[in-house]
Amino acid sequence: MNHIPVTIASVYPQPIKKLTYQEFSTLIESFTNTYIMGGDFNAKHPLWGSITTNNRGRTLHKIIIDKKIKWISPLSPTYWPTDPNKNPDLLDFFITNLPNHIQTHIQNSNILSSDHSPILLTINSKLISLKKITTLTPGPTNWNEFQHTLKTKINLSISLKSSIEIDNAIDSFTTLIQKAALDSSPEPSTTKPDKINLPHHIQQLLSEKIQARNRWQRTRMPSDKKTLNHLSNSLKNILKKYNSDKYQSYIESLSNNKNSIWKSTKKILSHRQIMPPLRNSDNSLAITNNDKANLISTYLEDNFKPHNDINDNEHYLTIENIVNQPLSAFSPFQPKHNSIRDNLYY
Repeated sequence: MNHIPVTIASVYPQPIKKLTYQEFSTLIESFTNTYIMGGDFNAKHPLWGSITTNNRGRTLHKIIIDKKIKWISPLSPTYWPTDPNKNPDLLDFFITNLPNHIQTHIQNSNILSSDHSPILLTINSKLISLKKITTLTPGPTNWNEFQHTLKTKINLSISLKSSIEIDNAIDSFTTLIQKAALDSSPEPSTTKPDKINLPHHIQQLLSEKIQARNRWQRTRMPSDKKTLNHLSNSLKNILKKYNSDKYQSYIESLSNNKNSIWKSTKKILSHRQIMPPLRNSDNSLAITNNDKANLISTYLEDNFKPHNDINDNEHYLTIENIVNQPLSAFSPFQPKHNSIRDNLYY
């Protein structure tokens, strides 16, 4: 790929055989160049999207963290057990040491030729321009503004007596929510961030290194090369210490009171939110997007039904009789002069 040798390996460790840390490390170290390993690892861990964790998943997780390996996994389960008492899970994925500039896309085909669904990995060796995805909230949402927009623009005095009127009201309400979300979630600024403010002594050393590099590129003298190497190593060590001290200060600034420590932990771990599987009324699994959409529509239809008395003719007749029933005759009240005077006085 781009004149770089890449080894592609298919993996299937048997579930009954124990996979040790040393065995898997030896397998990875046997690749002398860039590699892509994919298949059914029979390893479960939330890092790549599994619902539960097993011993093999813990072992593979430790290897991935220790050796700084990348994993590529789909967003939906790949293992669909035939036993209705078992939940689907994600067992098929890829691990690789591809460079960061290589773009990948993984897709779960959800075509069951067995109890595993095939996954397709697409690799783009060249940089491609990605189309910007339109979202409902392109930036941080101002919820006070969102609430104010809904309160001021929503119309509650509408008729809901027919299915057409109900559909129009739903469309109007949906459009109002979308517009309120867009108006209250402006897109963040695309301006480039300011340069990192390095201490003066580091900036001075960086300037000296640039001058030394330019001098060596002009002269190609061994003495200039030696000066450049000395400045480069010095700058590398100073920057390493500076970044270490900066990270140490960041760690010390975390507090449990403002939830900053939990936000930082969540960012580092990058655990996926696992969605439970959808099941039909017969306890079968809803696998494809069409099956899931039909299941959700059936659920909404069953739970949001009109009241039983809406089309009850007998109930209509009872109400009409009550409304059309004439009021009983009564003699008008004749107030006395003294009572009027007393009421006016008080």
